[in-house]
Amino acid sequence: VVVTGANAGIGKETCHALASAGATVVMACRSRARAEQARRDILSRGSCNSSIITESQLPIIELDLCSLRSVRTAAAQVRREYPRIDILINNAGLMMGTQQFTDEDGLDVVMQANHVGHYLWTRSLLPNLVSRRDGVILNVTS
Repeated sequence: VVVTGANAGIGKETCHALASAGATVVMACRSRARAEQARRDILSRGSCNSSIITESQLPIIELDLCSLRSVRTAAAQVRREYPRIDILINNAGLMMGTQQFTDEDGLDVVMQANHVGHYLWTRSLLPNLVSRRDGVILNVTS
């Protein structure tokens, strides 16, 4: 399983629930430090059931959806390290009102993070999902 925006809110809780069920959940986050803190929080809480969650179940990939370069780099790493993806959960997003209006690619940051970045991310990971023949893509909005 791969989850974007895994360091807080819905993404973090999704990682916790899936890891509790025994899944390996790749935490794709913009900030490695925040992702590591989220992983520590999940590990300290323990599982939702009687199973044990291990650090190896929660690998971290740095992914900044506001940077096409970051999206391509992170997708290449995921494709290389996880040739089979069962579930891709696109959860990360920005709210209107952010101070920065354009990103390094000259695109509106909200549009980039919420749409363009996830499109490129998903498109780049499709071969690893298609190889499964029953891979699932879940887009979360709020």
